[in-house]
Amino acid sequence: MPTIRVRDIDLYYQEHGRPDGEPLVLLHGFTGTGQAFDPFLSQLGECYRLIVPDWRGHGRTTNPSGTIVHAELARDTAAFVTALGIDRAHLCGFSSGAMHLLFLALEQPRLVHSLTLAAATYTFDDHVKAQVHEVLSSITPEWIQGLEAAHGETHGAEYAQTILNLWAESVFRPQELPFVPDDLRGITCPTLIIHGDRDQFFPVHIPVTMYEAIPNAELCILPRCGHFVLQQRPALFVAALLDFVAENPMETH
Repeated sequence: MPTIRVRDIDLYYQEHGRPDGEPLVLLHGFTGTGQAFDPFLSQLGECYRLIVPDWRGHGRTTNPSGTIVHAELARDTAAFVTALGIDRAHLCGFSSGAMHLLFLALEQPRLVHSLTLAAATYTFDDHVKAQVHEVLSSITPEWIQGLEAAHGETHGAEYAQTILNLWAESVFRPQELPFVPDDLRGITCPTLIIHGDRDQFFPVHIPVTMYEAIPNAELCILPRCGHFVLQQRPALFVAALLDFVAENPMETH
């Protein structure tokens, strides 16, 4: 699968689905890789050209800066989509993959035909910081092994702790997500917000606030579902995404 030079990184990505389909970019969460979307590729690929990158410092994509900042991830994604010759796309992100799309939609609206935000927030408040502390205090050997398998080929066998540290640093960095609800009113494209009703990091009032602030938003709350909507409610997630994208087709390819 290909790697492309984007800004200061060598970005690994995969393409699936219909080459002549409308482009749908799928963005994983922090500590994950593009493989998070593997269960959905067949179904989504029946209609769409799927573009699935590993973002900066994840999987097989390099990160010479040694830092991961959501605003810079958005600029990576904008440069990546442009480098592929795509003028406009449907973009779907999970967790931090969705959070950095807030920056992209505000900074480069011409690139975004539709936006799907799964398990996202617009702010790192005290609640999520407490949850991150709790998660990091209960790291299991199995989790470390999984991170090493996902990222070690490119980043080295000891990278698991590094990527966890980068995750924590992003959450606790002042102004990492600098938005207030009024800022979100600048996102004018069709937007689908998908969220679990039991998300331990971002309680339901977060997606409701985003839904109320974004002018052209739809809200889908998944029942009996925590943060990991792709794994916990895969059928509902893909059904909501397919319905939304189909309802918001591009006028031209």
